[in-house]
Amino acid sequence: MVSAPNRPDLSLINVAFDPHGVHGHMFFRDPPDTEPRRVIVDGTGDAASYRVKPAHGDKRGGWEPFLTEAGWLMALIRPDALEERS
Repeated sequence: MVSAPNRPDLSLINVAFDPHGVHGHMFFRDPPDTEPRRVIVDGTGDAASYRVKPAHGDKRGGWEPFLTEAGWLMALIRPDALEERS
């Protein structure tokens, strides 16, 4: 088994896909901080069209690894777009 110690540690994912788009959030542990990093997921229309961004008002730096990980997770869980369905 390969270990990736530098990847963010996902603690909660709550993302919904519906006819209006995608919306939700992901929480990542960020030691030694006690407050988790919250990544917002939102988009309209096609499930393939979404954005990941830091929670509103969180002024901490170093968001890139968390946003990248959230993007990978979204790629894994998003439903197929109409043209991808067989």
